[in-house]
Amino acid sequence: MKKIACIQHLAEEGPGALADWGLRRDVSIELFRGDLGQLPTRGGYDAYVLLGGPYNVVGADCPPWLEQEKVWLGNLLRQDKPVLGICLGGQLLADQLGAQIALIDHPEGGWCEVELIEDGGHTMQVLQWHEHGFSLPAGARRLASGSDWENQAYSVGDAMIGLQFHPEWTPQIVNALNRRFAAESPLPMPSNADEASYARMHQWFFGLLDRWSESWSK
Repeated sequence: MKKIACIQHLAEEGPGALADWGLRRDVSIELFRGDLGQLPTRGGYDAYVLLGGPYNVVGADCPPWLEQEKVWLGNLLRQDKPVLGICLGGQLLADQLGAQIALIDHPEGGWCEVELIEDGGHTMQVLQWHEHGFSLPAGARRLASGSDWENQAYSVGDAMIGLQFHPEWTPQIVNALNRRFAAESPLPMPSNADEASYARMHQWFFGLLDRWSESWSK
């Protein structure tokens, strides 16, 4: 059985649809709480996933535990380990690959449309909540773009992928975030009207995970 180490940064932001994919593909997912100082200290993992969280990757507001995670991630990349980063995780990966992380002019929250560049230019509604964005790392190809922030997804080779949006979020995760952040949250309460958008987003995510896993499952 293949094994992924998944770094979670907030109690409410678990692996979501990633866990569903792991069950379907017989991939074991072991969770670590980066915000509690938990990081993998041994090998044996085929790949790594970095989830989101309401923290700044750069600047004075970057918490000390996240600075430690950045050092850990840099060591992973020097070992050429496969990494998938989502939102905060995508920014962490971009930062360690030498790209710039900066405030964006129009923060994105709720359902937003992105263009899937390598899927024929089709558009898809995805869930977002972020105020910072990443530039593209050197040698990266853009996988998705948006009207408010162009860089929505990238890959460096086949094994390193960064996403700005949250295809792993489920209605349960969104409900938990809304309970925690209340009026601060821009996320719509899940409803029956959202079922098709969640289903298409998760279907796309499963396809991305399948392609990514091919780079480390051979």
